[in-house]
Amino acid sequence: MILAVETATAACSVAVCDGSKTFFRYSKEPRSHSEKIISMVGDVLKEAKVSFSMIERLAVTIGPGSFTGLRVGFSVIQGLAYARDLPVIPLCTLEVLAATYRRTHIEETGKGLVISLLNARMGQCALGGFRWDGNFWSNEIAVCLMEIAAAKRLIRDRKPEIVVGDVDVLYDETNINCVNYAHSFLELCPHAIDVIVLADDPSKKADKIGDIELTYLRENKIWSKSKR
Repeated sequence: MILAVETATAACSVAVCDGSKTFFRYSKEPRSHSEKIISMVGDVLKEAKVSFSMIERLAVTIGPGSFTGLRVGFSVIQGLAYARDLPVIPLCTLEVLAATYRRTHIEETGKGLVISLLNARMGQCALGGFRWDGNFWSNEIAVCLMEIAAAKRLIRDRKPEIVVGDVDVLYDETNINCVNYAHSFLELCPHAIDVIVLADDPSKKADKIGDIELTYLRENKIWSKSKR
């Protein structure tokens, strides 16, 4: 049985899967993650009729994303993991975004490139490209920090099936249609349901919480949270 937390963006969510059904809570109220997340965990366990003693694994996004948001979710998972020495599956926020797109638009999803991006402020975005092979996601464009202008050029050149995430960073007042790309753009937040879905990928390995670091993309470098 697995419990997942996702707080890297403007939305926060919690999900638990008992092996046959997934229960979740979702809230999109920026700057309220720290106030809501603990009660959301309790609510979803109660709805699933699951006690914390029954949880076998934990999963969480570790970045990129909001500095504060990532720390909120990670702190909750950290506390739960240390309480029972539970293994934790760390996941890339951008890959979870791609998985959220596929789940919520399953009839529209092909095997084309999905570009996920998040606003990194100061004219930059965190970007990665993923492709569904029918079973799992492959990382086709390595996760990186990129200037918005460069991201627009990459999107134009790679012609993805869709761009998801904080797509409003690609717009400006003089070009609201984002240079008339043929593909689609979808404003989207990652969801804890898809953290659970990705955690079932056999390539995703669980670690001890003390060996997991949060990753932030800043100034073309990855800054990591110090190990405890």
